[in-house]
Amino acid sequence: MDKYQKLLVQKARINGWFYFENKGVSDEESSKYCKGVVFDENNDTVTIIQDEDPNIVDYILIVSGEKIIKSIETYKNSKWEYVEKGKYKTCWSAFRLNINFDDRIEKVKVSFRDNLADDYIIDVKYQEADKEKYNEKLAMEHKAELLKVANIKVSTGADLVNIYFQPCCDSYARTEITLYKDNMMLAKYKVGEDVFFKSINGLAYGKYEFILKQFDDKGNIILESDKISFSISRPTHTGMNVVNVI
Repeated sequence: MDKYQKLLVQKARINGWFYFENKGVSDEESSKYCKGVVFDENNDTVTIIQDEDPNIVDYILIVSGEKIIKSIETYKNSKWEYVEKGKYKTCWSAFRLNINFDDRIEKVKVSFRDNLADDYIIDVKYQEADKEKYNEKLAMEHKAELLKVANIKVSTGADLVNIYFQPCCDSYARTEITLYKDNMMLAKYKVGEDVFFKSINGLAYGKYEFILKQFDDKGNIILESDKISFSISRPTHTGMNVVNVI
């Protein structure tokens, strides 16, 4: 970029270009979802950062600055194409560029009014969403929903624990509870289809943990809790202690 281009780029506010999802988002709603491009004037690039959802691949990039910019062209599949000037929010003139992570524009050419400087060519970079991270997020959200439905609760007595639960979904078939103490596995208890609690007795005073798993009729795990702690302590006059597990 020469000094004339740099001056015009600043006036055209290329660092103010923004984009939003091109599906079900109107111009009027776009301010809630829009993101600004990352403009690197030293390397003549703009970077489009994908939404955290990797399935969202199609965006609209809004290019304003018509007082400075005469025309916009995009380069894809070894050819340049002019972008027709349109509107943003029905009242502002703007160029609307389709940005698609599956069909990528490689470059954008900015031509300035009155030939005040040479055309400025910008490389378009794409930063893809982290698919693994997004899938982990979905899995955690799904697990949280299932745990809420399962509604696991614990009651303790003098030498016993009662573990209560509900089927986490329609495909539920059975439950298995694994009991631990001091990181040692003590026992596994299988609970039948029509029983929604497990009573475990003969426990000494101290701290215990358990993991509750639910299975479908094919033996697939549909829910596995983290380790849930409870303590057996000397009984008081109030009797059993009830603990809600979230």
